[in-house]
Amino acid sequence: MNDRPIIELGITALAELFNRQLSPATLKLYVSALEGLSIEVITDALEAAAATCEFFPLPFVIRKMAGVVSDDDQAVGAWAEVLDTVGIGSWSWVDFADGTINATIRNLGGWPTFVSRFTDAASEKWVRQEFLKTYVSLRNSGTVAGPLAGLSEKEASGGTVRDPVPVRIGTDRPNVLTITDESKTENTKRDELRIFFWPIPGDE
Repeated sequence: MNDRPIIELGITALAELFNRQLSPATLKLYVSALEGLSIEVITDALEAAAATCEFFPLPFVIRKMAGVVSDDDQAVGAWAEVLDTVGIGSWSWVDFADGTINATIRNLGGWPTFVSRFTDAASEKWVRQEFLKTYVSLRNSGTVAGPLAGLSEKEASGGTVRDPVPVRIGTDRPNVLTITDESKTENTKRDELRIFFWPIPGDE
């Protein structure tokens, strides 16, 4: 089913509510900006805009009302989750539900190295800048990774030696990329194979 006419009608009606007349070109831009969102989500966003906006909203505002979060906003939210987790220390293995966080920290040297950089406020500032920049880049490329190894090695339990169980770090942020997403790259698939053998000699 082609929802474009319905979306155009909704945007046009919203514009009229704010005494705006949209040219065909402008209307086309609005529809294109909402591409990928379901008709139900778009309808809810347009209704929210009608109820709360003082002026006719730009496309990015409608997308935010539809629950779409920018990569920069995602990065800031991811950083907050990381800060809440650093306190568990470098010995634990960790696994963020947001697979891009795992990929970002791995790119910055791995969990123990990452944790060791939080020595003072100035150091934290630089780590934050690197994290946010790397996170946005990896998210844009669809890169995710599996659990991050800590300093603890294999554990003996019931006569069986096994790898430590990673501490799972959940998230309530929408639209995060996970290790099961179709967007993961071949490098990510290789990372999954490295999970229980990290680090690989000569591959640091």
